[in-house]
Amino acid sequence: MESWELSIISIIGTALAMLVVQILARIIYDRFKRPILEIGKDNPLRFPRTKANQPLITHHSISIKNRGKTAAKNCVGTIIMDVAPRDLIHPFITNLPVLLPPNISGKRIIGGQVCWAKSGNPDRITINAHDEAMLDAYRVVCNAGHVHIEFPSEMGWGVLRMVLSASKEYSGILRITAENAKCVEKRFKLKPIGHDVVIEFI
Repeated sequence: MESWELSIISIIGTALAMLVVQILARIIYDRFKRPILEIGKDNPLRFPRTKANQPLITHHSISIKNRGKTAAKNCVGTIIMDVAPRDLIHPFITNLPVLLPPNISGKRIIGGQVCWAKSGNPDRITINAHDEAMLDAYRVVCNAGHVHIEFPSEMGWGVLRMVLSASKEYSGILRITAENAKCVEKRFKLKPIGHDVVIEFI
């Protein structure tokens, strides 16, 4: 066998060995080191009224856990709702700006990024290993018998993602992504009950 043939075989062998090592390293990292995100339960918080004519507001935040052994970096929460354009309303009680997707007419899948329940309502956070954080999913506003659902945007509660009437049940998807973790998502239903709207994961 010629020397150049031996050189080619050696190069190919080295490349294959490096590829196998990289694959094994990735498998080991995924199994033992990569952050593992998990969508937890709802943690409703109802603010007490200080005046008789004040709206009754209940915040719903979802716990997001990191069961892995390293920090999950740049975690982002996204909510996608299956709604008709006619379900969208303007929050006349709070009079906040609301984001609307372009060419909304006829669309049923509407949503986007929401914020985290931390000071300043950041759009992305790092969740340490064996720790958890709260994602602001939505809040329910009840005033003078009218109930509606407000979703924050990635800009926080000052600019809403969307507002829905609480007169019926809705379905949607909650998705959590991170820079160094696999995407995790759960389907859910929003069910109006009295002055509140509860979330039920399915």
